Parts: sequence; C-alpha cells; structure tokens
Amino acid sequence: MQFNENHKKILIIGSEPSLVGSLEWFLETRGYSVVSILDYNEAVAALNCMKNGIDSFGAVLIEAGNSVINDFELIGGIKKIMACIPVMVLGASDSRSLAAVYLERGADGFMDIPFSPLELEARVNALIRRSCMAAKPVRETN
Repeated sequence: MQFNENHKKILIIGSEPSLVGSLEWFLETRGYSVVSILDYNEAVAALNCMKNGIDSFGAVLIEAGNSVINDFELIGGIKKIMACIPVMVLGASDSRSLAAVYLERGADGFMDIPFSPLELEARVNALIRRSCMAAKPVRETN
C-alpha cells in the first residue's frame, strides 16, 4: 500500500533528547517527515493544530513513563481529535507490565526500549495500513 504525505508524517513526543533525536534521524532517513516534541505544552499545541485541521500525522510515537508528559492524557487527546491516528508507545524494558494498561487506555501498539529501528518502522507501517483501511468506507455487496 502506498502512503500519502500525511501518512508519512510522524509525531514523536518524549522527554529523552537522545532517544527522540535518534528516532527522528532514523525515520527521516527512511523517507518520513518528523515533528519531535520534548515539552508538554508543545505537545498540547500540536494536538490543537491537529484539532483545527492545521496539521495531520500518519502516526504518533510517545515515550512512556515520561515524568513531564501525562501519557494517558495525550493518548486520550489524540484519540478524541482523530480516533484513527495510530499511537505507538515506547517503554523501558521494566515497564512491560504497563503495556496492557497503555493498550487499554487507547494506544495501538507498545514496544520495549531498546528496540530494533527496522522493527519499529515495520510496526508503524502496519499501524498506518490498518488505520487507513479502517478509515475507508466498506462497500456493500449484493
């Protein structure tokens, strides 16, 4: 499936500059447009841009366990604005028990840190593909 420009635009929200920077670099080398946010207020501003139709993203990556950003509030805000945007949460290896909680609270995927960048890309592409298919109307057959 070919993705359009908006599908290839990824929003990364996190607090660890080295992780966010590495993700941004990797995804940009793979042909994605990336917006990185390290601040809660900037994340809220990005959500407002989405809400007002100013900006759109194919997927959102959120670093879990961030002491600055309320992950659940962000996931809920994203899903409230546009339910079909996939949200992938990236969490520390010891946070595996939280994966189910994130998924129950609206995340579409969870990956342990550290992770393979190629696997992350494959999972993000799969989430985008599924969100695109869910957004298309189903044809009735007679």
